[in-house]
Amino acid sequence: MFAFKGNLYSKMFIYLIKEDKEFTSKSLENKLLQELIKLRIKYKIQILILLTHADTYCNIVKADGNEKWKETCKEKIEGNKKMLLDYLNSEIKKYDINNFQMQENDIRHICLVESENPKTDEEIIKGFDPNTLMMYNNAKSEEEKKMIIQIYSNISNSKNNDVKEFLKNEIKVSEKNELIEEIRKRIPIQYHKSLKPVI
Repeated sequence: MFAFKGNLYSKMFIYLIKEDKEFTSKSLENKLLQELIKLRIKYKIQILILLTHADTYCNIVKADGNEKWKETCKEKIEGNKKMLLDYLNSEIKKYDINNFQMQENDIRHICLVESENPKTDEEIIKGFDPNTLMMYNNAKSEEEKKMIIQIYSNISNSKNNDVKEFLKNEIKVSEKNELIEEIRKRIPIQYHKSLKPVI
């Protein structure tokens, strides 16, 4: 029984789909994904689909001045997952007489980049709005310029944290360590050594 389970569940396809915009039935038509579905059915290989770049979408919606950006993003992101699951299961029905459907937890929202590399002072200055740039250029000392850069950087990071917190709390977006734990649950213990947690 264990050997059978080990053979059956030791393989897994992990497929990434970028969701920085709303899915449509046309955008989901993907030959590689259809081939993976056929392989899943034929060889009983698990598929874990990771939806990435939800943060990019949310940042765009928020930057457009949408006061209800959280509601808009939640509706779109949850809609993407439902549309993808419906599509996958409709494709499975075409090839699988046993109708071995995919489940909701086979599709995960994931944040692969947990934090950005710190920006240089030059990069921060390039992002200044006209008023901040004028304040920076009129600063009387280097210390005053450094203070303006630090304040602007803190405000910018705070805005980005809004999106990150929303995705974590409302959408339950997984980070790398959580993804590793999910994969560990799906494969036999003898394969766990290859999945060391990210520090």
